[in-house]
Amino acid sequence: MARHSAAPLLLAALAATIAVARGQDLTPSEKPGFELVSVEEFRSLRPDQGDRKRLSLVYLKFNKVFRTELKLDGGRRDGRAVYHPLAGRLHVQDRELLQQLGANRDSAGQRLTPKRSNIQVFGVTRATARGLMLVVSEVRLLDSQLDRFSRAHEALADGDFASRRALADQIEEAVATYEDDVEAVRPLLARLSDEARAGERAQLPPLPAGVDARLAFGKRQRDVALLAELWAHPEVGEDARRAAEAALRDDLGARRRGGQWLSRDAFMTAIGFVDGGAAGWIPEPLAALQAEIVADARREKVLVLPNIAQQAAAQGKLLPGLQKIFAVAAMKKAHGAHACFPTRVERTEVTQKGAQVTWELWVMPTGHRLFFRDGVMTSHVDPPAAGEEGGR
Repeated sequence: MARHSAAPLLLAALAATIAVARGQDLTPSEKPGFELVSVEEFRSLRPDQGDRKRLSLVYLKFNKVFRTELKLDGGRRDGRAVYHPLAGRLHVQDRELLQQLGANRDSAGQRLTPKRSNIQVFGVTRATARGLMLVVSEVRLLDSQLDRFSRAHEALADGDFASRRALADQIEEAVATYEDDVEAVRPLLARLSDEARAGERAQLPPLPAGVDARLAFGKRQRDVALLAELWAHPEVGEDARRAAEAALRDDLGARRRGGQWLSRDAFMTAIGFVDGGAAGWIPEPLAALQAEIVADARREKVLVLPNIAQQAAAQGKLLPGLQKIFAVAAMKKAHGAHACFPTRVERTEVTQKGAQVTWELWVMPTGHRLFFRDGVMTSHVDPPAAGEEGGR
């Protein structure tokens, strides 16, 4: 996707926020005589053109003060710390402010959390032999990136899809190295993307005349439903239909199931796989077995005496700690001979506390699931009741 310049958009939104939210302590503030600039604009100033300017920068990530330097957190990338673009450029000369910041407080006494709090700084530039510095005179705590960009989103006009994409780009750039912020803004990014995509989709020309536009949009936006609609349209020519099928199958990884085109994720889910993260797509029973192994490690181990096991089997009761022979007998007693043995067994070997352990999941004809650790049942899952998705 093409990147869009959103700095003017964001600064305009900040200015609007200042105008309407003066009573809110954690929104950016306006101070007479100070110009609001972005980090990129500050860095672009040369010492001969930027000396003695009164500037303000917003949404910098506070870290700490070291001697006279106000250190900012640059986040992390690929597990390694990132230097902030303004590293070494912000300094504090006011002794009282240094003490405040050293105690993790802003100029108004509000608590700052290192590597988490966003701040606004006010200061005057000074040309030095090492480049342009900002002598900071005031530091104010700001709200979260989610709050900041939610306000920018609310300021967008209906139907302004280009600005939504530009704002999404700006959000991604602003939070890229801050894991907590990335997670916090994820729903907002999804909403912006959905709004922009839905708006552009609504403006596409209808079929069959709009084949080319819809094909291009579907491929660019990975829109399975749109391409499937094109593929199934009775008035679309065979060449366009083949192009839509190629885009669905080759570009988007979609598959047909039950006469319907499904995205790759939806298709894998439909055939009984789950997303195993780094392990990729794995059969759902194997995922359930892996989850049971993790859960069992936190449980107290249960020992069932032989007479208790025999009694449970005779009553058709499944208890943690039953050996397989008693679990089979309990299933037979409760559900009949047809329910004694599994229709599917998922098995895996793991090393636990230095020993090799065999784990099994038995999927029974009744829908029950029995989990075994070296032949001893650790738990079971009952089949879902009517209208439910699962049961224990």
